[in-house]
Amino acid sequence: MDKIGPDRQVFLLCDSWYPKECVAGLVNEFHYLDIICNVRIDIVMYDLPPERTGKRGRPKKYGERLSPEKSELESPKTGDWKTGMRPVLTKLWGERGAMPLLRSRKAGMENINLTSENLDTREVIKKQAVSMLKKGIKHKDIVEAWGIFKYAVDRFLGVYNREGAKCLKEKTRSRKLGEKRQLSPGQEKEIQGILIDKHSDQLKLNFMLWIRVAVCEIIYDKYGITITP
Repeated sequence: MDKIGPDRQVFLLCDSWYPKECVAGLVNEFHYLDIICNVRIDIVMYDLPPERTGKRGRPKKYGERLSPEKSELESPKTGDWKTGMRPVLTKLWGERGAMPLLRSRKAGMENINLTSENLDTREVIKKQAVSMLKKGIKHKDIVEAWGIFKYAVDRFLGVYNREGAKCLKEKTRSRKLGEKRQLSPGQEKEIQGILIDKHSDQLKLNFMLWIRVAVCEIIYDKYGITITP
């Protein structure tokens, strides 16, 4: 930071894991350093302090405690989320203000189905949900924060309580070798030989090429096994 100097505005971009005491101290130390980051859902936000009245006593450093759920958010014409911004204070940044971008799911919007998300997304959501649970955040608040179904939260948190952190690692969902196999290796090899050596019209099939339906017919004629094309 000393090499950059105070003549340039610097922005530090990071994820929610980093804006903690050491990074916050760095931002507070340099007035020309700002940070753009995700913050934990349990961070406490306060309104700006009220104007001084001139009365005796120490003036308030923070205004009223703010709740994201009660913040005034706008509903864009597109998308599933309401959003809004306002200046706030937090204990994390001290007297230096912050401008958080708040969001909340629109009323009536369907929750996210975890099974339809990719492996990385599911793993991130599960780890964050477990982290929130350890901090004493209730299941219903985790559901609201992530927009997922409560039964999904209850299920994987229950598995976590039984098996520990190893259950948070998502596994690739695929069939094992030979699973759902309908033909034996010998039958498969024989069918492959037919497809290589003969044309479909040589076997009096109403197909010019070896399309899927034609292959299914050959398998049924030879082995009496029905395979859905």
